[in-house]
Amino acid sequence: MRRLTAIGLLAVGILGLTGCSRTVEFQGESDTWKAACTIQTSAQEKACEIRYTGDVSAPNSRIVYSFKDSSNFQFSGERKGLKKGLLISSKAATNRPVKPYTEEDEFTLHIRRDDREDVILLAKMGR
Repeated sequence: MRRLTAIGLLAVGILGLTGCSRTVEFQGESDTWKAACTIQTSAQEKACEIRYTGDVSAPNSRIVYSFKDSSNFQFSGERKGLKKGLLISSKAATNRPVKPYTEEDEFTLHIRRDDREDVILLAKMGR
């Protein structure tokens, strides 16, 4: 009897642990950019991909991007050169959660290139 109770508690514990971590995805796009970000609710992994979908190539362009209004994605970056299909990606992983996942429905990504700025609303998928 004790053995069955121990096995039952172990099964419930494993199901509870796997149920606590889920992937949350955010997506958005503008006329020339597409972005997708994912986060494990355990906050052990965050990833973003920003893809240029426009037709203009500008090897000397300076691209500056930053996430705003997000508790989960708080970083920015810079890239030189613009070409069709350009992919900017970022992935952060750690052995322990840096900051707990904060529930949010949307946030913005600002991409500045030369004299143009795109503001992309990334919305939570599956709401």
